[in-house]
Amino acid sequence: MISRVLRCRNVLDVLLRPQVSMGLTSYLLGRAGDCCFMLVQNWSKVETHRQELASASEVDIEIESEILAVVGERYRSADLDLLPAKIDTFEQMLLASLHCYERAWQLDPQQDNLPRRIGNVHNELGVLYMHQAAGTSKLFYRFSTSGCLIALTVIGLSRQNSENL
Repeated sequence: MISRVLRCRNVLDVLLRPQVSMGLTSYLLGRAGDCCFMLVQNWSKVETHRQELASASEVDIEIESEILAVVGERYRSADLDLLPAKIDTFEQMLLASLHCYERAWQLDPQQDNLPRRIGNVHNELGVLYMHQAAGTSKLFYRFSTSGCLIALTVIGLSRQNSENL
């Protein structure tokens, strides 16, 4: 939904003047960051959100076609690229939220609530990475107590993990 609002804002840019809507763009990007962050906060319902994002009503399709008819591909902007096309991972949504907040603050540094939101996302990313690191260290600790044969498995796992990065 937020991406559609940003596309409509881009139509205004094409029809009016882009400078007029910088505050609006900043505000909308802040809301987009909030949406991404709220998905993370309610991750237990992520499948419902994935289905909602994948579905489009007849009205949605009509709005998109009208936007294309009025302004063509000129309505694309780098700001739209900050929003993920689909919901894949917890980390992806946190990073999308962070990028939206940072871009919003870049467009309007007077918004004093954005640094707090950026800090909240950094905190959540830190917690996520600490949990990932703790899980990795437990894995290696558990294997290292079993002897040399398992040490070869640890080497194999580390190679496999580095290939997946």
